[in-house]
Amino acid sequence: MKKCNNCGTQVQDNDLYCPNCGSPDFSALPTMNGQPVDVNGQPIPMAPEYQPEPDNGIVDNGNVGMGIVGAALLSLAGVVLYFIIYQIGYVAGICGFVMFTLATLGYNKFAKPQTKNPMLGIIIAAVVTIVMLFVAEYISMAYALYDGFRELGYTQVGFFDVLKNMPDFLSDSEVMSGLVEDLIFAYVFAVANIAISIFSARKKAK
Repeated sequence: MKKCNNCGTQVQDNDLYCPNCGSPDFSALPTMNGQPVDVNGQPIPMAPEYQPEPDNGIVDNGNVGMGIVGAALLSLAGVVLYFIIYQIGYVAGICGFVMFTLATLGYNKFAKPQTKNPMLGIIIAAVVTIVMLFVAEYISMAYALYDGFRELGYTQVGFFDVLKNMPDFLSDSEVMSGLVEDLIFAYVFAVANIAISIFSARKKAK
């Protein structure tokens, strides 16, 4: 800590100007165990905005169950986006990036943690994203097969018929390879976003 030599206001060490009078003339305050003290060694009361938050060792992650529900619900928007992009013929990998962001947002909105543990939210959002990307690709692949049946004139075959029989269709190596290829792209983008989030969380924790 330091104080303004013009008006005596306590300021943070990285302040360049006094928030009270605007003076750039500072001097360092002696401290004891991080607490500013006067010339007699007595603690100097700190301004409320500079007082550190008490650390009671308790981490409140909020309602984790509701956080998982929120991550799943908002990631459904990613499923819809994946499906739409799949239909217009673009590789849906970018949706992996978006879906993780939505899952993270959903977790934080629903869990409402008071003391955030970002790594927990990242892990839950990552797991939900991996599952939801598979769901999105599975549904998209089923719709593509259904569309193919319609083009061939098999109008009696409904979408849910195809969806129900997807395990049989996936026994075909060509269908399976198409699903795996799309998932690889999606997971690469998702992992990139996850890695960025982990790096950011660790950087803030330092």
